[in-house]
Amino acid sequence: MTLIIKQLVIRGEVVEDSAKSDREESLNYELVKQLIETAKKEIEKGCQEMISEMVENNAAR
Repeated sequence: MTLIIKQLVIRGEVVEDSAKSDREESLNYELVKQLIETAKKEIEKGCQEMISEMVENNAAR
């Protein structure tokens, strides 16, 4: 699920939800909102780690 959200947020891709027809329950708006926020935080954390590594590598040179 996180990968799909990352693809949608980063690349702006639109994908058909193949599992949609298999589900009988509807998506909870609050749950989706929470999943998106979690994905955003993971992406931000990953970016911060990459930037920190780049700064450390440049400082070591």
